[in-house]
Amino acid sequence: IAGLDSCHQKVILLAGGYDKKIPFEPLAPKIVEKVKLLILSGPTAAKIRAAVESCPGYAESGLVIKDVKDLDEGVAYAVAHAKEG
Repeated sequence: IAGLDSCHQKVILLAGGYDKKIPFEPLAPKIVEKVKLLILSGPTAAKIRAAVESCPGYAESGLVIKDVKDLDEGVAYAVAHAKEG
């Protein structure tokens, strides 16, 4: 949340990984506010997606969510969709 708060424009965020048994609902509003492309992988991808998609404001946010098989694919997808600036 603190990292996203430091961003002054919408960003591409890679998230996921193994399940540390933490809730993602507190993070979801910040993702809806600060992220334009959310790239998910790993066992927590579905939990993060569910938290974000159920967050108020998600439907009208323009946020795109992409599932990838691993970090390498996620980084490649992010690079392919990033724009200068």
